[in-house]
Amino acid sequence: MAKQAERHPFILLFAPADLIIVSFFGIYTPDATWMRVVSSIPFWTPTTMLVRIGVNGVAGWEVAMTIALMIVAIFVCAWISARIYRFGILMYGQKPGLGQLAKLGVRHFLHFFLTAPREVS
Repeated sequence: MAKQAERHPFILLFAPADLIIVSFFGIYTPDATWMRVVSSIPFWTPTTMLVRIGVNGVAGWEVAMTIALMIVAIFVCAWISARIYRFGILMYGQKPGLGQLAKLGVRHFLHFFLTAPREVS
């Protein structure tokens, strides 16, 4: 059985194929409900929204909404990555499991949203 590190290049090869397949199906039905929903999901936005814009006109509010969603997704991913990195630094020498990372994420999420805002002096 192959090690986990040896399987990752194959996953990375198939991820762009998924984007292309969704975009090709979207060419035939750019105004379908599923295409509108998929074009709002940040992972698919760059390809599907360009297909929708090229094939059929898209309302300006849809473009603005997807740009805003992409910006929010970038900040959320950066925040999550920073938390995981911080945890990795604190756990130097130990291999954290998925359960430990999930527990840490839930704990920080709850702490972030349940604590009272602090006054800035």
